Amino acid sequence: MIDKFASFYADENGQGAAEYSLVLSLIAIGVITIILSFDQTIESIYQNGVAKINKVITDNGLLN
Repeated sequence: MIDKFASFYADENGQGAAEYSLVLSLIAIGVITIILSFDQTIESIYQNGVAKINKVITDNGLLN
């Protein structure tokens, strides 16, 4: 039993996949953090754009 555990512990097959998944997880956490930190900025830019488009539409009477 100890020999099986020792050979399992020494086996490095699949180690690369585990490392890649760890790196991808860290990248995903970073991207999510960046997106959440810019949430208000993105919303503000979108709302300003919508307001400008609505102003052009109403000023030119395009919704009659």
